[in-house]
Amino acid sequence: MILLERSKYGVFFFLYFNIVSREYFYFLLFGETRGM
Repeated sequence: MILLERSKYGVFFFLYFNIVSREYFYFLLFGETRGM
């Protein structure tokens, strides 16, 4: 099934996007990157 094949990439992309969006949010909020 195509959905099952994409699920493992989808979870990885979701976690990656979640971390990046959080870092970008802190960058906009405090003006500096946190956790790097």
